[in-house]
Amino acid sequence: MSAATLTEAAARGDVSRVLDMLATMDDAGRRAARRPLEAAGKALTADDPEEVRIAVAYAVLGCRTTPAEAAKALITLWRQRDRTGRQLEVFDGREPAWLAETGRRVAAAVPVRRSADWCFSGHENDQLYRVARDLLWMAGVEPAPDDGYVLEWALSKRHRDRELCLAHHMRFQEGAYQRDMAEAFRADPYTAGFLPRVFGLAGFAAYLNESEPWRATLVALAGTGDVDRAALIDRCVEGLMRGGRIPEIRGFQKLLDELEPTEDELAERAPDWAGLAERADPPTAGRAVDTLRRLLDAGRLGAALLADTSYAVLARPEKTLVRGHLKLVAEALRRTPGDAAELLPAVATAFGHADTTVQEQAWKLVARHLTTVGDDVRGQLADALPGLAPDLRERAAAVLGTSVTPSSEPGTPAVTVSSPRPVAAAPDSVAEAVEEIAALLGSRKPAPVDRERAVDGLIRAAHRDRSALAERLAPVARRHDWLPAGLHELIKAALGEITAGDVPAGPRPMEGRSDHARCIPCLYEYLSEARWYEAARRLSTEPVPFLLSTPGWSTGALSADVLVDRLAGYARLGLRAGPLDLDQALLRARLPEPAERDRLAAAAAGLGTPDGDRLASWLATGGLHAGRDGGSRTALPALRLGFTPEFRHLDQTLDATWHSGTDFVRASLPEWVAVVPVFREYLADQLTNPLDHSVHLDDYLADLPLLIEADGPAGRRLSMVLACAIVATGRAHRPAVVDALLQADARGELDPQWCGEQIGRWSTWHDEMADIVPVLTEVAAAGAYRPVWEVLRAALPALLALPKRPRKLSGVLLLAADCAVRISATGEVPGLAELAAGPGASQTVKQARRLRQALAAP
Repeated sequence: MSAATLTEAAARGDVSRVLDMLATMDDAGRRAARRPLEAAGKALTADDPEEVRIAVAYAVLGCRTTPAEAAKALITLWRQRDRTGRQLEVFDGREPAWLAETGRRVAAAVPVRRSADWCFSGHENDQLYRVARDLLWMAGVEPAPDDGYVLEWALSKRHRDRELCLAHHMRFQEGAYQRDMAEAFRADPYTAGFLPRVFGLAGFAAYLNESEPWRATLVALAGTGDVDRAALIDRCVEGLMRGGRIPEIRGFQKLLDELEPTEDELAERAPDWAGLAERADPPTAGRAVDTLRRLLDAGRLGAALLADTSYAVLARPEKTLVRGHLKLVAEALRRTPGDAAELLPAVATAFGHADTTVQEQAWKLVARHLTTVGDDVRGQLADALPGLAPDLRERAAAVLGTSVTPSSEPGTPAVTVSSPRPVAAAPDSVAEAVEEIAALLGSRKPAPVDRERAVDGLIRAAHRDRSALAERLAPVARRHDWLPAGLHELIKAALGEITAGDVPAGPRPMEGRSDHARCIPCLYEYLSEARWYEAARRLSTEPVPFLLSTPGWSTGALSADVLVDRLAGYARLGLRAGPLDLDQALLRARLPEPAERDRLAAAAAGLGTPDGDRLASWLATGGLHAGRDGGSRTALPALRLGFTPEFRHLDQTLDATWHSGTDFVRASLPEWVAVVPVFREYLADQLTNPLDHSVHLDDYLADLPLLIEADGPAGRRLSMVLACAIVATGRAHRPAVVDALLQADARGELDPQWCGEQIGRWSTWHDEMADIVPVLTEVAAAGAYRPVWEVLRAALPALLALPKRPRKLSGVLLLAADCAVRISATGEVPGLAELAAGPGASQTVKQARRLRQALAAP
């Protein structure tokens, strides 16, 4: 059969003739026909008949002589969405070994589809799987268990699609559609080898969680013995032990529940349930404890295993899990009191739990069985007493007949007070300056200090060598289709592409723009834009060697002596400061002690320039003092004299949450601090609501420690910000809020009395209380028992006076009692005695009595 004849048949579109000829050709004939066929294929256009294009494609595919070439061609056809279904007929007559190698290569190329696509039939991966499967069937060999192939094999049983393959090559016959998945798996000869492997695929357990038919099928197969039931249970236990995402854990748990392990199966795996109780995620560990209880009820849980498990479980932080396990141990001791010597030392592990109610439950259990243990066990229990809360420790020591060391709990933690970090100077070379600008343009949310440093580097490079800067900066600017307003003009001015007349006189006025002038994020962008416009105009008319207001510290602050030196440099060159640049520099200047301040004021006045005189006046008067504007709000009245209209926007009541939840620019505390980094009380005042309500400062909480590091006196407004953080923070921002509270307390800048009063006042207004326990618990755990107690002592009168007792009140009283006993607090809390004297045995009443007793102790 000649190559020309095959090429002629393909050109006519005779697919059947092409397939018949390929079945009888040898490799030499195929190699001879391959080149002209490929040339014919390249000459085809979309206007040629479809049967011609198919015939040529099949002829080219059939002329592949090696398995590697054939497999690559098949994968290419699959990627090109070839779905004709007859491409494998071109391999009729090939040797089984050749077909097997080609099939294995295609099977290895089947990708693992995304877990989100597992529920869909007709997926493109399924098409490649079928090509590989048919090749292997044609060769009469078993497939290799590649992940993608195995997954598609398993999912084909779920979808029960008609088998699209050559019937005369099939080694076993199936019905067109299986009646159910279980029957499909039973009829497949590869189920025993492939199905266990599916469990090891990432995402399979999450798929089990969503697919009830899959779980039902596995249960049915296990019930008929087609799948090893014990192995299936072991797979579930292994998956739970391994952990992972919540859907994966739920998938294994659901399958395990539906398998309904028998008592014997549970008992065989008792160490596994113990291990899950010790190490698994809380929900899984809780179910494992329930399984241990089931074994205990059946009399098949040994005391040794329970004791070993208790040491680990009772050391876990989850209160609900630990309390449930203590009940399990209590039930075991009720049934077999003789096991107390083995179990009570393990129960003592709970003496060190962070929750006092858990400690008390553990101690009551120990006290109930003390009479059944000897001196050795009592000694072990006495050694564990230091972990108990002080009041409970004293009671336990009296029962055990041992001495207790007086508590010497510290009132404040040993916190390393942080401070602002120096910022590196702006780059000196043109290359470094362009690199800084490129990094600035490529950053989604640059730090304000980095932005200032990069712009200052650009100004310095432009003053030093404008042509070299333009040469390096032009490619960087061309890579960005959009540049922020102000920065766009500044870069264009550095490139010499615009003049001073092309630069706007300033940003669009804030007046008449709804309340944008009061919005903190909008005002920051407005001031930055105005300053960059000013710098762009100076580049075109009177270039300056550097900017005055570039920060020297991480908060955005600037040392006063550095500002004096910069103004001296301007004076030597005969330059005037840009009004906006000098405004910002003054608002960032850190004021030294009075003696040093007087020296710097004299040096600034000695420059003999209006800018030096303005700085001298600023230093001589102690800078700008935040004052009171019409009542309780902190304002900046001195901005009304000498400052530009743009910066006078700061002399008003601003709103930290005006654009919260909108598409406007998101708020950023570092940006806001960088504007006035030496006026902390002003910053804190603007962050709190004008009506003194608790506000949700979600956009600011992650950077709250930066506000504590800023300069300037701290007053009640800073403590109000911290009170808002205690009330409104979530889990994500809790570490930052705890750090800020500890830092403020270590600096002596937290007013806990005022802070607690605000929390109580807000609760009274809304007739409900916020969940303040999580944050304050972490602060107390760091050792700050005294400030936490003082906050709670100030908040409790209002909380106790609420008309409806809050559900969260028991947690507040528990934390208050813990702190009070650790610092030996005394005194009275209004409303506490009435609650403690009331009827009932709820945790709220119990903790009220405990707190009253602690405050009354000598």
